[in-house]
Amino acid sequence: MTLTISQNFQCSSEFLWRSWTDSDWFNGWFFPKPLWTCKASIDFRDGGQLLIDLANDDGLVHTFSGVYLEILPQRFISFTWRSPIIEQSIVSVSFDESPGGCQLTLTHVGMSSSDVIQFNIAGWEGVLDQLTWFVSSHQKANDLMS
Repeated sequence: MTLTISQNFQCSSEFLWRSWTDSDWFNGWFFPKPLWTCKASIDFRDGGQLLIDLANDDGLVHTFSGVYLEILPQRFISFTWRSPIIEQSIVSVSFDESPGGCQLTLTHVGMSSSDVIQFNIAGWEGVLDQLTWFVSSHQKANDLMS
């Protein structure tokens, strides 16, 4: 089963791309702060590893991992995705210039049920809300990149 979410961001595709490909930037926005702290290790190349540890104040840690399958600079990223509830799936993220910014489309393939899809829709929407916050809170830096 598949889910697809598209969202427009008021930033350059370069800024959005770096938000997904640079560990320091990724750690700054992935998952809701201050409830969770993200520590990502990104080996951004075809065949490279993605490892994400999300921790809360109670010491609970969720680990997500994957392998980069395809990278088209500034346009497309595809990677495998393992999470506490999904053994193996594939996530793709595309970046398309749009008037006044960039449209991001996230597709997640390989979920086993509609319950898992609904859970992941909520998760990915929360992640993209955090990315919206990151873009707006870094508007000056974003303006310099466009």
